[in-house]
Order: sequence, then C-alpha cells, then structure tokens
Amino acid sequence: MALPLSEVLLFIPIFHSYRFAKKEYDKNHKTRIFIEEFTSEGITDYGNVTNFVFSVREKLMKDVSLEYVRPVLLKDGAKQNALFLLTNHQKGMLLMNQIAFKITSDGNLLNVKNQDQDSLFKIEEVSNFANKLSNSLVRTLRKRDLTNKEIVRFAIQDCFLPKHAKQELKKLYELQKIKVFDINNTEIIDTRKWNIAEDIKKMVIFKWISDEKK
Repeated sequence: MALPLSEVLLFIPIFHSYRFAKKEYDKNHKTRIFIEEFTSEGITDYGNVTNFVFSVREKLMKDVSLEYVRPVLLKDGAKQNALFLLTNHQKGMLLMNQIAFKITSDGNLLNVKNQDQDSLFKIEEVSNFANKLSNSLVRTLRKRDLTNKEIVRFAIQDCFLPKHAKQELKKLYELQKIKVFDINNTEIIDTRKWNIAEDIKKMVIFKWISDEKK
C-alpha cells in the first residue's frame, strides 16, 4: 500500500471469527488470537456482525495508515464472509461505494445465493449500516463546521455516496438543526445550491445551530 496506485481486495471468512468474539467463549481458542490482533475493539459483545466488520475496518485503517477501507458483507447461505477494499484514493473508494449500493439493498449486505437458507445470524443482527452516516454527521457537526467538500469526503470515507449525505443534511435542515452559508457568510436557503456532489464548484459551509436555541 506504500505504492501510490495500489489497491487491495481482502477476503475474510468473517463468520469463523465473529462467533468467537464474545467474552463467554474459551479465551484460549485460536480464533481469538485473530480477533484480538485484527480488530480495534478486541474481544467484546459486538451486538451484530456489521459492528464486528467495522472493527476490522478501523484496525486496517490504523495499522496500514489508510483513509479508505470499504467492507461488504457476503451472505452465502449459512455462511457470512466479508470483502474489504483497501485504497489510498477517494475515487477508488467512491467507485466501490457505488458498486456496493448497486448490488445490495442497503450498501452493506450482498446475498450471494438467491435461494432462502437459514443464516448463522439473526436478521435483526445483520445491519445497522443505514444509520451510520446520520450518526457520524451529527457527531461531527456538533463539534465543528463542515464545508461541502469536507462532507463529500466524509460521506465517501464513511462508505456512502454524496447524495446520501445531502439526504441526511436535508433532514437536519428541516428539523432546524443546521444552517448553510456561502463563503461570504450569507445564508443559503435553496437546497439546490448546497453543491453536495462529486465535483465541488463553490464552497458552502454547514453549521450546527440546534444547541444554540436551548
């Protein structure tokens, strides 16, 4: 990954390790060595397989010094695996995000087989992925103002598309939690002028204002 144009696809049979991640399992099990070394959270109750996969993602980003790591869960009958794209490039990550949302219903889980089969994981455990961007945006906007360029980068890095960020921002705007300004500090009311897109033409600034009213 030190080479400027390198990208890696990493395949992990995630179901082999996820089922041994809970503290209740034998601490001497060999799979736990993988969990402790290849996740950011280590041995803990992850709640669902998506959280476990993103713990692997965070560990990869930190240890390989990458801004962009994109996982996709692969459901193959009773088995569940994960494919990770490792890249240094925003456009590479964006392309993987586009592919993921094209071939999955939620951008996260791909059913490799179309036939109905029992899964190792309960349906409600599979994905809390849809709320990830919304929660991340709110946490970050509460801390500091964000430009449209930063938000697009933020969304792509968070495994989403620019249009998803705009959808979440519109919700916050309608709830009067944010205001939007141009570089001259003039408020922008028309959402069509927010310029949340792959190619940024004009800078726009998003500010969290909900706490000011309390």
